[in-house]
Amino acid sequence: MKKIIMMCVCLLLAGMGAQAQEKKKGGFGNFLKKVNKTLDATNQALDDANATLSGKERTVTKTGGTTVISPKRTMKLTFKECYAEGNDVVVIFTMIDTDEKGQGFNWGEATVWDETGQEYRAADITLGGRSMCGGSGMGIPSDVEIKGEMRIPGISKEVNTIKLIKMDSYQLKGFEMRNVTIDREDNNATTDAGTAEPAGTKVTSPTRNLKLQFKECVAEGNNLVINFMITNASEEEIGLNHGGGTAYDDQGEAHDFGYQEFTIGGKEVSPTGTALPAGIPLKASITLKNVGSKVKEIKLLKFDTYQFKGFEMRNMTIRRDEQ
Repeated sequence: MKKIIMMCVCLLLAGMGAQAQEKKKGGFGNFLKKVNKTLDATNQALDDANATLSGKERTVTKTGGTTVISPKRTMKLTFKECYAEGNDVVVIFTMIDTDEKGQGFNWGEATVWDETGQEYRAADITLGGRSMCGGSGMGIPSDVEIKGEMRIPGISKEVNTIKLIKMDSYQLKGFEMRNVTIDREDNNATTDAGTAEPAGTKVTSPTRNLKLQFKECVAEGNNLVINFMITNASEEEIGLNHGGGTAYDDQGEAHDFGYQEFTIGGKEVSPTGTALPAGIPLKASITLKNVGSKVKEIKLLKFDTYQFKGFEMRNMTIRRDEQ
C-alpha cells in the first residue's frame, strides 16, 4: 500500500512540474492535456488500490491492455485472446484458484458491452470444456489452471473492441474483462473451394477449428449427394451432435435434411454425437432427397450442430452423369 501511495504522490508532483513548465511556455492547452493525463494515471492507481483492498485481483495482459478483475483474492482470471469466428466472437481465458479448498462453479450469465454501447448476452461459457450455463456446474481444483471459453453471438463486424464483459456465477459475482480487442485478421472460416464456376463454391465454417472443403455435388437417381471434407484443426478432439439443415436450389425449392442424411467418416452425425480427432481430414456427405431433374445448382446449403451454428456452402454445380 505504501508503494501505491508513493506512486500517486509522484504522479501528482509530475503534474505540478508539468504545470510550471507549461506556464513558462504559455501553452495552457497542452498543460491541461498533461494534467488530465496525470489525473487519469492517479485515478487508475487508486482504482487498483481499492480493488486490492476489496479482495479483487487486477491484472493487465499483453494483448491490447485488457484489464481483468476477479472478485476473490485467491482467484486469478487471465485473458488470453478474443477473435471473430463466423457470426460469433469468442473470448478465451484461464482461471486458477490458489485456495486449498478449490472452488465450485455454476455460471449464471455474462453481459457484454461493445465500443458503441450495444449490449449482448453470451451464448455459452465453458470451463475445462464443460458448459457452465447449466445447473450441474463443476469444481475447480486448487492450483490447477483451467481453460475457459465464452461465445458471444451477434456482434457487428464493424465492432473492434469489447469495452466490458461482466460474468457472474452462483457462488461468485463480479468477474470482469475490460477493453478486449477483437482479432478479425485470423478469421479464415470462409474459403474458395476452387470449382469450375467463375465465382467458385464458397464454404463457410462458424469456427476456425473446423475446416470444410467442398468436393462435389453429384446426382444419384432422384437424390443429390454433396461430398466434402471436414478437418478438426484444433489440438483436441471435437464432438458434434447434428442439429439439421436446409438446401435451396436454383428453382427456388427448399430441401430439408436430418442427421440420417448427414455422415462424417461413414457414420451418422446422430444425437449421440460423433467424435472428430484432431488433425485428421474426414470424408463427409449430405444427401438431399427427391431433387428435380431441372435443378442445375444448389445455391445455398446451411446446417447447424448443437455446438456450432452457421455452416454454409454456396453455388454448388450439380454433376449429372449419363445413365
